[in-house]
Amino acid sequence: MVDFYCTKCGTCCTKYWIPLSHLDLFRLKFYGSIDIYSAIVLRNIFVCGSSKHYPAIVFDGHMYYLSLKSLHGRCIFLSDSGECLVHGFKPLACRFYPFKYTVMNNDISIEVEKTAVRKCPGLILDDKPIAGDIWRQLLMLARLRIIELNLYDKTVDEWNKYFSNKYNSLITLIDFLFERARRDFKTLSKNGLWIK
Repeated sequence: MVDFYCTKCGTCCTKYWIPLSHLDLFRLKFYGSIDIYSAIVLRNIFVCGSSKHYPAIVFDGHMYYLSLKSLHGRCIFLSDSGECLVHGFKPLACRFYPFKYTVMNNDISIEVEKTAVRKCPGLILDDKPIAGDIWRQLLMLARLRIIELNLYDKTVDEWNKYFSNKYNSLITLIDFLFERARRDFKTLSKNGLWIK
């Protein structure tokens, strides 16, 4: 069966840019006291390619995705020893790797991300289904991620409609996202839908 155990090798932290939602920002600040102003970057959607999960932010007349910064081709939270410095509250995109999910007619399907095959040393493949305990964890994570991304989509839509033409300060954008995240965190926590 397909199995996975994170070896904390850091390979995935050097191959991809890491998209963020406003709630990922909140986790970094709330649980890790991370200076979110220096930890993020806006990535031009035409340079990094489109994302079917994350909405594009209109900022200074261009379209961007919110992302963690990279330093020398690696996530800024990847230590020299290869471990994630924010592992306990890392972005949901990181938590899902090396798997992906798709939604069709309200059904969630989970499969191995093709780009991870033979690149992720913790991924064990044998052409059988994903191990039951991993599948259940991923299904729960996918459901919560869908809820969070819907909230993020509404937040970005609000920014794009009402604020993108008024402000061109990255600090203003981050403050806006963080305040909406604080509100959504309270709602999710109240409904038992928050994960650290």
